[in-house]
Amino acid sequence: AEACDAEKACFLICDVSKNSFLSFTQYGISELKPGMEISVQKRLQDLQVLDKGFIEKFLTKEIIKPVFADRVSRTANLISVPFEIRGELFGLLLVAKKKSAGGYFDQEDEFVLNFLVEKAALNVENMALYHNLKENLFATLSSLVSAIEARDTYTQQHSERVTRLALEIAYEMKCKPEDLRKLESTGPLHDIGKIGIDDHILKKPGKLNQKEFEAIKAHPLIGVNIVSHLGLDQEELSIIRNHHERWDGKGYPDGLKGDQIPKLARILAVADAFDAMNSDRAYRLRLPFSKCLEELKRNSGTQFDPMVVEAALSVLCNIHNNKGDLVLVDPCKG
Repeated sequence: AEACDAEKACFLICDVSKNSFLSFTQYGISELKPGMEISVQKRLQDLQVLDKGFIEKFLTKEIIKPVFADRVSRTANLISVPFEIRGELFGLLLVAKKKSAGGYFDQEDEFVLNFLVEKAALNVENMALYHNLKENLFATLSSLVSAIEARDTYTQQHSERVTRLALEIAYEMKCKPEDLRKLESTGPLHDIGKIGIDDHILKKPGKLNQKEFEAIKAHPLIGVNIVSHLGLDQEELSIIRNHHERWDGKGYPDGLKGDQIPKLARILAVADAFDAMNSDRAYRLRLPFSKCLEELKRNSGTQFDPMVVEAALSVLCNIHNNKGDLVLVDPCKG
């Protein structure tokens, strides 16, 4: 609108399944709400024409020729430019009612809008490609985690269970949707650094000696090194790096204390500890559910953040069934 000195502008998203558009955002058309459906009619030679009623109601009544949905249209009072990604129609940009003297859109306005749309489409395509690449990398790394856990029958699906419980705890603590997303995507990778730990240490049936324990303590840093090129933010990296920190500062690898430990890492630490206690391990059988809760309470304020423990106890008591199993619902999926 600013580039063409227009009073109104809107962007519509193409809904291929219905051969229509949905309103996405607007300027100067407050009555055009997001999600409103705009129909498309087909004319001769399969030309797609935008609904005239929509244009007259929201943009301008001074229309003397059809406004096409799949190609550039310019009249004195309106310009529409299709937004394409890889040759496929993605959306439609419309501007209406030029404010300056004369009040007519000209060829220069059309050129400017075409340029803006091409640049924007390229940015959207790059973001989509980056998102797909990132998702593929996460899927690959998650497969590595599954491979790690498959080496030890006692820890199979541990990362998935921990992530689901961490999500429930975060939801109970009323964390932001962005926090839930970070836990959902990064939580499954929290133990990926164990790929660098020898099997004889991971599967040792007895107590680890000091040297072996020091080797285990390296896995958070190994994990961060593995994912460091994925473009994760510091809080996402902290889920992997700091999930073995302690509230009293006696954890590893950084010896962080209290609120110095990032919140999502504190949440995952409690979920991780509970699943470790509630699962069979090479060196012991799973603890009774009541004993797991007692251990969380006993270590609240020393190993764990008391607020996280309180939320975890609420979640665990709500979802524990009569068989002693847990039925976890992913809050990110409703």
